[in-house]
Amino acid sequence: MPSITEHPPTPLQPAQASRRGEQLVDQQIRLTVRALKMVDITVGILTLVIGVLVFLLITALMEHWILPGGWSSSMRTLLFGLLLLGIAWQSWRIMWPLVTRSINPAFAAQTIEQSSPSLKNSLLNLLLLRNRREQLSRQVYQAIEHQAAQRLSEVSIDTAIDRSAILRWGYLLVAVVALCAIYRVLSPKNLFTSAERLLMPWSEIAVPSRVQISKVSPGETSVARGEQLEISAEVQGLVDKELVWIRYSTADQQIVDQLLPMIASSGRMHFSGQLPGRLDKKIGGGVQQDFLYWIEAGDARSAQYRVTVFARPTLVVQQVRYEYPTYTGYPSREEENTGDIRAIEGTLVTLNAQANKPIGSAHVDFQADGRNDLLMNADEKRASVTFPLELKSDRRTPRYESYVLRYLTEDGHANQLPPKYQIDVTPDYAPEIRMLVPEEETIDVRVDENVQFEVEARDPDFAVHKVAILGESAGERVLEETLLAKNHTGRFVGKLRTTSTELGLKVGDELEYWGAVADNRQPKPNVAFTSRRKLRVIGPGQGGGKGQQSNPQGKSGNQGGEDNDQEQ
Repeated sequence: MPSITEHPPTPLQPAQASRRGEQLVDQQIRLTVRALKMVDITVGILTLVIGVLVFLLITALMEHWILPGGWSSSMRTLLFGLLLLGIAWQSWRIMWPLVTRSINPAFAAQTIEQSSPSLKNSLLNLLLLRNRREQLSRQVYQAIEHQAAQRLSEVSIDTAIDRSAILRWGYLLVAVVALCAIYRVLSPKNLFTSAERLLMPWSEIAVPSRVQISKVSPGETSVARGEQLEISAEVQGLVDKELVWIRYSTADQQIVDQLLPMIASSGRMHFSGQLPGRLDKKIGGGVQQDFLYWIEAGDARSAQYRVTVFARPTLVVQQVRYEYPTYTGYPSREEENTGDIRAIEGTLVTLNAQANKPIGSAHVDFQADGRNDLLMNADEKRASVTFPLELKSDRRTPRYESYVLRYLTEDGHANQLPPKYQIDVTPDYAPEIRMLVPEEETIDVRVDENVQFEVEARDPDFAVHKVAILGESAGERVLEETLLAKNHTGRFVGKLRTTSTELGLKVGDELEYWGAVADNRQPKPNVAFTSRRKLRVIGPGQGGGKGQQSNPQGKSGNQGGEDNDQEQ
């Protein structure tokens, strides 16, 4: 029995019961309408997806096995348009009404009653009588409403909605997807590639095939006129004895669909070829004009690639300016339209070059060994550089015997196979000197006996600048007489007359002497020496001397060599 402290439930007033019943009916009707819409939308989406997949599968099968070369670009565009039109029609015909229009509550009520016979049309009758509520007594309407609400509360909306259509279309979608997957696994041709070609008709995707061509290099590119073009690709799926070809056509149509075999490497997966081929005489001497190329292998054909030919970048020497060393006395001079260099060592050479395209950077590559040795000053299409001519340590071989000019255009193209220029550096030859007097290798002289020295010097190319006679005794310099201390061209003869006493020598001493000459080369002159000879000082009682017994008071003679012994 209930506790005496519990209060019995308060019975609902008729008005409250009517409102609650009405709310329950409305809520169930709304839930049913929403569920019905979701079922219809889901079925619409499933039919749309199935239609698209079937359309793509059929077009792919036709491309793989019926149409040679697959769908053309125009046909792919047309099919893509038809696909979009079908999707739009399906969306407008089925999806749009579901989104914009509402489901009649009477239809929702009928759907609920069909799933629950206990309602016995009470829910549908209630909805129909709502519009004529004023024509019924309140007690009768509330009784009908109460009965419908009570029976409706016992009905599950989830079981009231028929979702069998979703299941049927779902099974059909699974079957279509499975069919596509099986075809993808068993077919040598890629279903997804055909789908991509159809969904992106503007793309250059190759037709699917048994043979797969990928990584075509360089693809679309540009090349300088006269150069060779290396083409490579990876090819898979070839059977025995199948070849890979490059096919190309020139812009002027003089060459159309010309075939060139590619050479296999890396386990018959990587293939390469060069255009133009060695046997192709129509475009010999390198690529000469724009052309299209593609690769064919088995049943596969790659996309077409365009090669644009541009004028080969060139940089040529227009002028060579020579600024000779000052000591040579040569005036500066210029040579036009030649890049070969020929001048004496130490000459400053300025190269002025002209390009056919704006210069990004330019360098001198000495010895043409591929290295950028000297940066040039560039301005638009002109470049210049100055450098001295030098010899190696052997004083005979030029430091650099040749050079080329390398440059990059502003858009990054390099001049290939630039002309090679020669460098010829003439050495400044060393002066020559010889001892005329004494003629003997060793002479004996007495104390205070006059001794005459005479040397002859000349410079074969410019001028001698200094001539001297040098001598040492016991490791000390005792003779250093300058006979010439200015520039002198032609033959120079210098004389010196002295005695052993003046040289600080005494009986028994030996003097080792020689002649020396330096030319006027700057900054470091060339020098030359005679062979070393000996002079021995003897006493009065010893053998006769070889010197001259005159003027015992001191040294005399012609030190300047300004007599008839000179040759200008």
